[in-house]
Amino acid sequence: MSAGLSVKTLKTLEGNVYVRRDSDRRVTLADGEALLRRWAAVTEGAFRNAGRFVSRLPNPDEVTRRLSNRFESLGVRYAVSRLAAARFIEPYAPARVVDIYVDRDPGDLARTLGLLPVDRGESVRLVTPSDEGVFQFSGEHDTVTCVNPVQLFVDLYNGRGREPDVAERLFENRLREALVRRGER
Repeated sequence: MSAGLSVKTLKTLEGNVYVRRDSDRRVTLADGEALLRRWAAVTEGAFRNAGRFVSRLPNPDEVTRRLSNRFESLGVRYAVSRLAAARFIEPYAPARVVDIYVDRDPGDLARTLGLLPVDRGESVRLVTPSDEGVFQFSGEHDTVTCVNPVQLFVDLYNGRGREPDVAERLFENRLREALVRRGER
């Protein structure tokens, strides 16, 4: 990131009162919740344009574990997201579809993994992210690499069905306290 873009970004964040400067001109978080919700609201869902595939395995949790093992053995950088990840981070609701960010072409990976392409009725969605930041701070949960809770919130926030409710529960149980503590420093 260039110095000019950094300055412009900080001015925008200060203007929107998401951050503030202390007496030593250090930047601190002023309203983490508002910043996170604004980011989620303007983010387009990455999985809307994902490769859609079907697995021969019927259980989404088993699909997630098996794909995770295969990605590891192939050296694929990946991170599970949406309801499939929420099952491992905060088990709220069952996933029908396994959504995974991958660092390779989804179609090529699907052929290697034995996944069959479909137009609808998918059980697996693979997408190469436009920003590799989705892999930052990802964590392992029960042998499955999942996106970090902030990314998970953003991915669920604009989802359909019960995903927004799961996003709110994730926020209350995992994110609110951390954002409040950061703002008080």
